[in-house]
Parts: sequence; C-alpha cells; structure tokens
Amino acid sequence: MKLLLIEDDESLAQLLRATLMAQNYQVELAPDGQQGWDLVQSCVYDLIVLDLILPKLDGINFCKRLRLQNGNVERSPNQNTPILLLTALDNVMNKVIGLDAGADDYMVKPVNLDEFMARVRSLLRRSYITRSPLLEWGELCFNPNNCQVTYQGQPVILTPKEYAILELFLRNPDHIFSASLLIDRLWTSDESPSEWAVRTHVKGLRNKLKQAGVGEMFETIYKLGYRLKPREQESPKEQSPTSPILTPSSLTTFISDVWEEMRETYCDRLLIIQEAVKALKNGQISPELQQAAEHEAHTLMGSLGSFGLGEASHLSQQIQQILTQPESISASQVKQLANLVSALQQEMQSAKAGSNQAQATESKVVNGITLLIVDDDAVLARHLATKAAAQGLFVEVATDLKQAESFLAENRPDVILLDLNFPGAPGSGLNFLATLYTQHPNLPVLVLTAKEDFAHRLEAARLGSKLFLQKPIAANQVLKAVTQVLQQSSPIQQKLLIMEDDRQMLHLLRHLLQPWGYHLTLLDSPQNFWQTLQQTDPDLLILDIELSDSTNSLSSTISGIDLCQVIRNDFRWQKLPILFLSGHTDAETIQQCFAAGGDDFLYKPAIAKELLTRVRNRLEQR
Repeated sequence: MKLLLIEDDESLAQLLRATLMAQNYQVELAPDGQQGWDLVQSCVYDLIVLDLILPKLDGINFCKRLRLQNGNVERSPNQNTPILLLTALDNVMNKVIGLDAGADDYMVKPVNLDEFMARVRSLLRRSYITRSPLLEWGELCFNPNNCQVTYQGQPVILTPKEYAILELFLRNPDHIFSASLLIDRLWTSDESPSEWAVRTHVKGLRNKLKQAGVGEMFETIYKLGYRLKPREQESPKEQSPTSPILTPSSLTTFISDVWEEMRETYCDRLLIIQEAVKALKNGQISPELQQAAEHEAHTLMGSLGSFGLGEASHLSQQIQQILTQPESISASQVKQLANLVSALQQEMQSAKAGSNQAQATESKVVNGITLLIVDDDAVLARHLATKAAAQGLFVEVATDLKQAESFLAENRPDVILLDLNFPGAPGSGLNFLATLYTQHPNLPVLVLTAKEDFAHRLEAARLGSKLFLQKPIAANQVLKAVTQVLQQSSPIQQKLLIMEDDRQMLHLLRHLLQPWGYHLTLLDSPQNFWQTLQQTDPDLLILDIELSDSTNSLSSTISGIDLCQVIRNDFRWQKLPILFLSGHTDAETIQQCFAAGGDDFLYKPAIAKELLTRVRNRLEQR
C-alpha cells in the first residue's frame, strides 16, 4: 500500500518512513505542505500522514483544501483518502480544529511507534469495506498486522514488492490493474520502473504462489491488465508436520551489533544521572530529578547486564541503591555517587558487548541444524564445515555426488549447499539438483559454484534452488545465506507477546529471540495490551513488573502483576504461559508473581542462553 508522509522534521520523517517500510508499505516523503499538495494532485495514496505545523502550507489548510467538494480548487484523487494528523500541540482545541478540518485521526508527538502503526492499520482498515484484519482467498491468508502470507497454515515468502502487489489485488478483488496503474499505486515517484519490470514482479508472485500450491490467483485481461480470479473452493492437501529448528548465525554478533547501535542511547540515559549528581553537589536536587535518575539507573542495571556488560550493570545497581535510600544523601555518598557514575561512563564507552554472553553460545546447539555440503573442493568444504560447526550446526561433507546420495538414502539434512561443477561429469550437478527437486521438494538447496553464466543461474532457479552463490565468496557470507534460507523455510512460527516499558530492552529481546524463528509482538505501554493480546493470540507472554506509560493515563498505574491477574481471570487465557522478566530480586515480589498466575520468573540481566531455554521449555510444556 502507498502512503504519503508530509513532515518537515527530517529525522522524524526518516524514522517513520523506515518503520512503515519495514511493514512493507511504500512511502513518499514531502518536506513541506506545498510539495505534499503537489503530490496528492498527481498520485493516488491509501493514507496521508500529515504534520500540523508545516512551511508553505500548514496541515489545517491542507486538510481543508483536500476535503473541499466544490469551488475553484481542483478536485484531488485523494479527496477521501484517510488523514492521520501529527503534532506536538496536545490541547483539546487543536484536536477539534484538526478533526473538523477533515483529519480522520490525531496523534500527539512524541510518537510511540507501536501506537503509530496501530493507528495506521486502523485507518487503512476503515477505508475498505471489509472490517476483518485478515484478507483471504480460498486457503490463502494475508495478515497485514504482522506482514505474513500463509497458505494452508504454511508461510509463503514474498519480496516486499510482491507482498504489496498481492495486498492491492486482495483489497480490490474486482478491479483491473494495468502495469501503469500498478506503478502509480505501488511505486514512489523516484523509482519509476518500466512496465516490463512490473510484469516481471507479477510473474514472480504468480510463480511463488503456484510453488506454494495456491494455483493461479490472477487472470490476464487482454489489453487491460490483471485481475484477481473469483475464489474457488480448494481441497486441503495433506501436510506432514514438521518442527522448525532455527539457529542464529551468531548470537554474540547480534548482541554486539545491537550494543553498537544503541550505545549512544544508553549514554544519553546516563546524562540524567550526571545531572542529578551535579544538583546533589550544589544541594539543589528536586524530588522529580532524583526519581528520574533512579529510574534511569534501574533501567541501565537490567539492560546493560543483558548485553553481557556485568560490571556496568553492577555499577548501575550501586547507583540506584544510593538514589533510592529513604534518608537524605550525605556528602560522602555524593562523592561515592560521582565516582560510580564516572566509572559507569568509562565502562559503557569502552565495553564490548557480548563477552559474557559468548560463553552461552560456545557449545553446540543441542537441537542443531544439519548442513550437507556437496563440493569436490575438499579444502573449501572443510573450511566451511569448521565455521558452521562453530555456530552450532551439524555438518556432513560429501566430496562427490555418490557420497551425497548415500548420505541422503539414510539421513535427512535441513539444508544442502551444492556445487554444480564436478570434474569429468559436466551437468551432473544440475542433474543432482533436479533429483533433489523431484524427491525432496521441501528441502532447501543453496547453489555454491564458480559457474557464472546466466544459463546455469536460470536452470538452478527453475529447479528450486533458494539462492545462487558465486565463488569466490567469504565463508561468513555463505553461512549468513544458509541462516537466511533456513529462516525463510521455517513452516511454523510460535508467537511471543512481550510487555516491557524499556524500549532498548525490547530492542535487545527482539534481536535475541527473532533469529530463533519466533514471531514477536512488542509493547512498551500497557495502554493497548488487552486489544493486542486478543489480536495476536500468543503462545507465550513475557511480562516486566514495573510498567510506565508516557501518556499519563490510568494505565500508568498498571503493573505486570496486575496484567497477569486479569489474564488468569479470563478462561480463554488461563493456560497461556507467562514468564516474568524483572530486575526485582526480593522474595516477596517473586511470590506475588507466582501467586498472580505466573509460570516462571527470570532475573534481569537476562543471560541469552537461559532466556532461550526458559522460553523453549515453557512453549514445549504448553
């Protein structure tokens, strides 16, 4: 779907654009109201996100002009397009003026990204006749909330553009779309693909749907374009149950990458504590500043330890203990506090994340992936096998096709890495690939070869290879490709709902859990918890105990224990596994968690291996 974002704050615009594009929306940017107006006169959009205060043409007048039914203003093709108004002005009168001018919804900055995406989905749903969040065609199910396409319960992996094309046809089942109309609806003005390129995308989508067993969904209308076929009753195919086993390429690398990305954010948190220390030295600290500094120290204690920064977590805990003591802070304690903050700053600036977590990933994964390498280059095969084994994969090497056939006769690997070139047997690699495609159609195969001609690429693609890798190539790139294919080939995703008010902690949890194949829904505020719980129907819930809410609504008084009690009072969720993840270590709090209905309790900082083990065990016991 195609959205227009009119926002003069470049940083915020890029953040919102990246968030929307991650959910497969096409986004046009306009830095001022006049440029936005020019775009809505020439392109059709599914939603307009509009800032209130803009140069050249403000948001209120933009809305009024767009909604105008008659007069001297030219009628816009987006006259009825839903508008989400963004502004830092949160008084009631501004909201009334914005809505009366023609906006469909109003959101106050700073923008909560989860709430922003929920409002976008809600407005898009309103603009279509169907009220169901799911779009279906026979046994094909399209879920715009989590960007998943499934057929008979099995995922269908599409590119972002294929995903957008499919959504457009499902939302407009009786509409005929020409190639030029598809360009107008799904491509931004700076992309401008050819009509041939559009037809290639449609063909790719058709082929992937056919391979998934969907059949032909689209019909070609001569000289007009494409249209969705009427739904037909399809007989369910027999599915053999399989269990996904997903291995991250390197958990330690993930943690290190996230830390480098978030280091600045955590250093910014430290600024509040430093400001509190300065105020304490001057004897002028306010209760609000001291409470804010204590909150930041509590957050750092839990989050830094989860990055493997044990010393930094310990320093944060000592800072928190001084700031939370009931009596006034003495001069000697202020000096101690300043030393602790200085040490924490040095630790955060010099620390390398993942060092403590690495111990959790050195041993082999018990339920590891089996990789079969079929390559006559024994040196390269052994090198790849060594690298793969270090990442938890079980590896078998076959230096000729007979060895590979013998292994396959008695074993079933999870993925195959295949060279196409074998001495004295031209074409044997492709013949072997054809046999695999016929006998093991669901077994993912990556081609790794020195063959560089297009004919081999084309034939390998026709025979079902997932990726074509060109030698020479670095071993880490090969293994990254293997991990990517395994993630795409996983037929089942277990759903986890995580309620944690620390966004950096949420970011870390996502990087720890997502590579293992879990589908995650992340919430940093309890405001929309119940609605999200019902929509996602999770297999496991992870709760923090202390939950804050920037909206200053009633939900700011809700704790994770409260949410657990509400869940257990509803018979639908009485068997939902609940794991508490908290920095609290006192026996009374832990007892309250279990009394409320919690199934497990894990202390922050969470060690990656322990977290993954607890999650896996709770899901298996469900």
